Amino acid sequence: MAIKIDSEAKSKANTFSSRISAPRLIVAYAVQTLGLVCLFPTLSEAKDPRSVIAPTSTAQPPRSPMDWVHDLGAPQFHARIRARDELLRMSTDAIPALYKGIQFPDLEIRKQSASLLKELQVSNYEREVQRMLQSDEAGLEYELDGWDAFRQSVGDSKGTRQLFGQFARRYRQELSLLESNTTNLGDLSDLNWPEDPHAFLSGRIGIDASKIDPIEWAWQIYLVCQDAPFKCVRTHRLRNGLCTERVHQRLHKSQHEQGLRSLVAAFLDHQQSVDSALLQIAIRWNCKSSGIRLARLALAPHTTASPRTVSTSLSFLARHAPDEGKTYLLQALEDHRPAQTWRILARSRRRVLTQVDDIAFALLLHQEGIDPRDVGFTDIEADAYWIYQDHTIGFSSDQERKRTHEAARKRLDLSSR
Repeated sequence: MAIKIDSEAKSKANTFSSRISAPRLIVAYAVQTLGLVCLFPTLSEAKDPRSVIAPTSTAQPPRSPMDWVHDLGAPQFHARIRARDELLRMSTDAIPALYKGIQFPDLEIRKQSASLLKELQVSNYEREVQRMLQSDEAGLEYELDGWDAFRQSVGDSKGTRQLFGQFARRYRQELSLLESNTTNLGDLSDLNWPEDPHAFLSGRIGIDASKIDPIEWAWQIYLVCQDAPFKCVRTHRLRNGLCTERVHQRLHKSQHEQGLRSLVAAFLDHQQSVDSALLQIAIRWNCKSSGIRLARLALAPHTTASPRTVSTSLSFLARHAPDEGKTYLLQALEDHRPAQTWRILARSRRRVLTQVDDIAFALLLHQEGIDPRDVGFTDIEADAYWIYQDHTIGFSSDQERKRTHEAARKRLDLSSR
C-alpha cells in the first residue's frame, strides 16, 4: 500500500536526508512517522556496528574436587597435569575426593589419587609441625601423634614444643605406635636402639663429643618415660651417660637445652628407686623438685639406701632445702657407715676414708656459718654442685675423726646428743 506523505513528514525527512544515504531514507522516515524510534538505535549510534552490544555468555560454574579427580585419568597428558595441580592447590579440601579416587576402577586415577593423598598428608603434617615450632603460646592443640602424651609427661613450654617438633620429624612412625597401640611397643626395639649402644650411651674417653646427638639422647630418655622395651637397660645406660661430664656439656650446649631439662626432670620423676647417680643428674640439670623427691625417698625410714646414696641425698637437701635437710643431717650423725672408700687426696697426698656422719657434721657446720677446717676437717674442698667434695671430708684415722667430731659437737652445741 502506498504511503501518504504530508508536509510535516517531508520536513522531517529533509532533516534526516543530510545524514543518511538515499536507500535508508524511506525506512528512517517510516520510523519517525510511526513513533517507533525506541525500538531501534539512533542513527548516530547505528553508524558504527561496534556500538551494538553482543549478548553475554553464561559463566561456567567452578569445578569440584571430584571433577578434577576424574580428570586424573584423562587421555590428554596436559589435562592430567592440570588436574593434579588443581588438587594440590585445593590442599585439604581435596582429600575426601581423593579418598574416593583410590577406589575408582580406573588404575591411573587410583594411582594418582594415592600419590596425591600421601603428598598432601606429608605437607599438612609438616605445616602442623611448623605451626608448633613457631608458636609462643602454651595450651594449643596440634594434630600430631604423641603430642598429648608428651605434653602430660614433659610439659608444654617453648622448649618442650621445640624438642617435640624434632621428634615429630624424625620419629613420626614411632610416635604413631606409641599413640595407637601400646601393646605393640615391642616394634620400637628395632627401630630406636642405636647400632652401637655402648658408643651411644657410654660417654667413655675416646668418644668424639661432637658426635653426641642431643635429639637421639632425648628420644631414648622419652622412651624410658613411656615404658618402652628394654626400659631397665635404657635407664642404666642413660643414667651413667648423663652423669658423664662430656655428655653433660654437649647436651647443655644444645639449642634444645631447655626442653632437655624438662625431659630429664620427667625421667627422674619416673624413677621408683634412687641411687647417687640419679641425684647427680638432678643437681647437674638443676631439677630441684625431682631431686628433693629422690632425696626424701632415699632417706625415708623404710628405705635401705646405700651409704653413698644417703650422703649424696644429704648434700642435695643441704643445698636445695636446708631447713628440711637439717633434720636428716642430725639423724645421720649416728650413721657410721663408709660413704667413700679409702682414697689418696691429690693435694695433700693423704689417704682418707669418708663416713656418712663425717659428711653430716661438715654440712651442719656449713649451715651455721662455721668453716669445717676450723674444727679439724683439714682436707675439705669446696664443690660447685655439692657444697663440698665428699671424698675430701674424711680422715686418715679414727682418732683424728673422734677429735674432730667432738669439736664439731661443741661448736654446734650438740654435746647433749
